[in-house]
Amino acid sequence: MKKGRPGFWLCALARPETAAQLEQVLIRETSTLGLRRRRLERTELVREVRRVALPEGGGEVAVKCAWYAGRLVTASPEFEDVRRLARERGEPVRRTFARAQAAAAALLQAQPPAPLGPAPASAPCPPPAGG
Repeated sequence: MKKGRPGFWLCALARPETAAQLEQVLIRETSTLGLRRRRLERTELVREVRRVALPEGGGEVAVKCAWYAGRLVTASPEFEDVRRLARERGEPVRRTFARAQAAAAALLQAQPPAPLGPAPASAPCPPPAGG
């Protein structure tokens, strides 16, 4: 890094309450002569797991859903559920996963399109469809 010598750049994330401990470890365990700190902010989406029925052949898997500004923005099948269902039905995981993705996509398409706006301080999670 300096004078053409090789060097390493180490990045680490820590919660504010553990930053001092991480700093001590880095100074003790590396040859560093200093550290740079930067506080970051994180936006966390409201998350929920829903059970959805799969088209074409049935079965049910968990789908991880995430909301931003009160709108469902992602829906992803839980892989372990997909693998379990594929084994039970004797079909390729790839086929079961495609069916699970279709069920997850249906959750996203079930809401009217609207632009995303700034998230309120506490975006409520809408109730699951059908109860």
